[in-house]
Amino acid sequence: MTSQIFEDFIVKWDKELSSSQRKILLLLDNFSGHKIDYIPSNIKFLFLMPNSTSKSQPLDAGIIKSFKDKYTSLYHTHLLQCLKDKDIVTHEAIKQVDLLKVIEFVAFAWNQVSEETIINCWRHTGLRTCSQTTDSSVFH
Repeated sequence: MTSQIFEDFIVKWDKELSSSQRKILLLLDNFSGHKIDYIPSNIKFLFLMPNSTSKSQPLDAGIIKSFKDKYTSLYHTHLLQCLKDKDIVTHEAIKQVDLLKVIEFVAFAWNQVSEETIINCWRHTGLRTCSQTTDSSVFH
């Protein structure tokens, strides 16, 4: 994401909202790409406090870390297996993993992120309370 991509998106969305006579409030973190020159007439920006994303956004509260840890483990296991099988013999070859393999790693890693992790991250942010029931179809 860049500020130019974000601004282009906001300009287009602002026009759509204007044509349907709607106004919205958009919550944003302090990412530098969210700072743009365009001032929308139908979108009000509310910036979260700096460094608050891990407290207010479930993905930043641990879901992304869990996913990345699982993906990294799969990738390293794959590399070790290739070295063991002597399929990879050079440094350049080690860096090459085909797109299909990456997609398989991503799908498998995401499916390994536990429902418990996701629920706990939502609870941590306060957006989901302990008393709320869970529907696992929401999470996977």
